[in-house]
Amino acid sequence: MTNIQILEKVIKTIPYPDQIENIDLNNQGSIRFDWRGIRFRVSDSFMVEEVNGGMLSGSVSAILFQHLLRD
Repeated sequence: MTNIQILEKVIKTIPYPDQIENIDLNNQGSIRFDWRGIRFRVSDSFMVEEVNGGMLSGSVSAILFQHLLRD
């Protein structure tokens, strides 16, 4: 799956997709973006993590978003 395909799935799934900002498509197999003040990383397997500085975490928001993407 390409990063553009990942982004398309995110846009179709996430509420208020117009609030997506700072999209980074430069990572192979994953994208990063800000949504409503939270930075997310979404992989090509639709694993979602919240980006906090240099750390990735499975926050509540990330877990819920991952579930929505995988349905």
